[in-house]
Amino acid sequence: MQNLLDTITVVIALSPIIIQAARLMGIQTHNKKLVMLSDRAGIIVHAVEQLNWPGDQKKDVALAKLVEYAAEAHISITENQASDYIEGAVRLLKMAGGEVKANNTK
Repeated sequence: MQNLLDTITVVIALSPIIIQAARLMGIQTHNKKLVMLSDRAGIIVHAVEQLNWPGDQKKDVALAKLVEYAAEAHISITENQASDYIEGAVRLLKMAGGEVKANNTK
């Protein structure tokens, strides 16, 4: 009986640590997914930028590709969130000296 009480006491004493460790593991997993999305958005934007298409069409294709990737990777993302990732990748490409500009086709 004493062993059972000791075990229960240890579990209760360690439960905050165990809960915190579980939360941190969940945060780590979520952060990895965010990094994966950000990296993929950069790859997509760089690839789409090579096309000689109007800017709106490039954005539509990039959004569709990122949403498709997220679904394949089992990452829940809204179209607005995907748009934010694409816009962020465009800004990074511009800062890195990439040529992101609107194509005016007539």
